[in-house]
Amino acid sequence: MKRIVMLLAVAGLLDSVYLTYLHYAGQTGICPLNNPFVDCGLVLGSPYATIGPLPVALLGVAHYSFLLLWLVMDLVRGGEFFRRLVLLQSTIGAGVSAYLVYLQMAVIGSFCFFCMVSAAVSFLIFVLVWRYYCHPGPKSESVQA
Repeated sequence: MKRIVMLLAVAGLLDSVYLTYLHYAGQTGICPLNNPFVDCGLVLGSPYATIGPLPVALLGVAHYSFLLLWLVMDLVRGGEFFRRLVLLQSTIGAGVSAYLVYLQMAVIGSFCFFCMVSAAVSFLIFVLVWRYYCHPGPKSESVQA
């Protein structure tokens, strides 16, 4: 399960790197679903796409990078500390993603395909991490009658 979350985090990292590249290149990229509801240029050009001089996508790069670091450390070293960091990071990612989806829907009035991919990845990671860490399956050492 940890490896699946790691693959999802890599996918989210690549998506965020692409969006960060678009920001610094001054491009909007190719939006695969351009229609009245999906307009990457509108979302990526909005004032909500940056915090000060930094693109929000760069925060996604940091988020997925830290998540990968905590996952690797948990895989290699184990322990409660890294497990809690994975839980915290996945919760932060899902919370920020929920806010950004709200902004796209209610304020900007359009969605960015690549932003929604990142949000979907964050939500999926959140569900998998919480299910795995907080509700593990039956223990193999349990006594059977």
